[in-house]
Amino acid sequence: MIIQHAIKSQKPLVLALTIGAFGGLLFAFWELPLPWMLGSMVFVTIAAISGWSVKLPYALRQCMVVFIGVMLGSQFTPDLLERLSSWTFSVAAMVGYIFISMLLVLFYLYKFAHYDPITSYFSAAPGGLNDMTIIGGEMGGDDRAIALTQASRVLFVVLTMPFMFRIFGGYEPPEGLLPEGPGFDLPISEWLVMGISVTLGPFLAKCLRLPAAFLLGAMILTSIAHIKGWASSSPPVG
Repeated sequence: MIIQHAIKSQKPLVLALTIGAFGGLLFAFWELPLPWMLGSMVFVTIAAISGWSVKLPYALRQCMVVFIGVMLGSQFTPDLLERLSSWTFSVAAMVGYIFISMLLVLFYLYKFAHYDPITSYFSAAPGGLNDMTIIGGEMGGDDRAIALTQASRVLFVVLTMPFMFRIFGGYEPPEGLLPEGPGFDLPISEWLVMGISVTLGPFLAKCLRLPAAFLLGAMILTSIAHIKGWASSSPPVG
């Protein structure tokens, strides 16, 4: 009886992983951009909207959240900080555009789509899909609504921008969609930095009562290590 209950409780997870893997394979076969993210996202979203019981356990989700935090933190380098002074005008213009566009979308979602304030804010924020969904859910928003709204934006941009570059700019994309990562052949020091970031980072963030502690804790410690020059690699990708 206990075994049957355990198997039954894992059906939504197995179903979500199966549908996601099928979507990723299909998008990869069609040679669409970001196949493993967009393919699984599209198919699992369709399944959820259709009423299928798909979900991920909290613990498994948090493991992925920590990995995303390390991946984001690894993008902060000393070279990036040195170049910030030459981007003053561009950064100011971008911040102004983000602020205005976000206010307009937030107003629309709150007034006409009837989202609650937190869900409206994180749905309108033009950040990463995973980041906004995770932080918004941690802050009390409807993470499904945030994910769906952000996914619509990502899908629209990813599916239209390549055609716009080709039609208006004559742009020829590179063969690889993503740069090749370092794999698992990393120095011990790099593994040590990542190990400390994924274990100590979330713990410290929780002690400081930061929102999305698993994401921000790992990201902050990883970014400090990269800015200080203690590490230079991103997480292994294969």
